[in-house]
Amino acid sequence: MNRQLKKTSALAITLMALVGNAYAGAGACPPTNALKDAFKKTPSGEVVAYTASGPGGQQWTGQNPMTEQTDLHQVQFEKAVIQSSQGQSSVACHYLDQNHEPVSMTLKNQANAKPVGSAWTGNECKVTNPALCTFE
Repeated sequence: MNRQLKKTSALAITLMALVGNAYAGAGACPPTNALKDAFKKTPSGEVVAYTASGPGGQQWTGQNPMTEQTDLHQVQFEKAVIQSSQGQSSVACHYLDQNHEPVSMTLKNQANAKPVGSAWTGNECKVTNPALCTFE
């Protein structure tokens, strides 16, 4: 009995480690309160640049010349889209500010991103909670 308990315990620990590693590379669109904004000078004028922390130390980035800096705290999540081309992929998370101007955040990956979970229809995720638009 003691030997069987040890085997069962070892199997359970191994399965937990495997499951933990399976989710280690997963990411999701950043919540609206995680978006950081700053004015950025470009040759065509001033734009608002956005950043947010991404999975595995990566960085979400975006910019919009139409959105005012103060509008950022009132954005609402609209959808996420996975785009792939020639083995490279990116995930774009789309938000709308209070004036219905788009704010898009992009995370570029080295390998093809894949949708995870039932919130996705193909490569598009349209839910109100960005945390449900998970990918790996």
